[in-house]
Amino acid sequence: MVDGDTIDFAGPDGDTVRVRLLGINTPEVEHEGEAAQCGGEEAAGRLAELLPEGTAVQLVTDSRADAEDRYGRLLRYVETDSGDAGATLVSEGYAYAWAPSSAPDPDRLADYETATAAARAAGAGAWSDCPDLDESR
Repeated sequence: MVDGDTIDFAGPDGDTVRVRLLGINTPEVEHEGEAAQCGGEEAAGRLAELLPEGTAVQLVTDSRADAEDRYGRLLRYVETDSGDAGATLVSEGYAYAWAPSSAPDPDRLADYETATAAARAAGAGAWSDCPDLDESR
């Protein structure tokens, strides 16, 4: 686990690939001497619970989104037998809907935006302690 919206995935050939969960954003965890943002550690912890090491995942592409981001990470929806990990993070209040302004909106963005609004209104997850959760960098 890298943070709340990025994972390292071991492919079938054993190579590790960095994957950015598509359509969501989470606050940053502590890294490179910078303090964690409000809700960052909680988001990373929840993603670790959803995707414990060894969990079988399906990486799903999006018909409108770029295949990689500017950092070379694959942009994918991450699904398990339990469902869409990104959607779970959003609905539980640890992430929010997000898309880069330079790209077309991902297919699931509208659903993620609806879930973001509901989680915020309910004060779910990190929203209770981090009212500016969606202003993270």
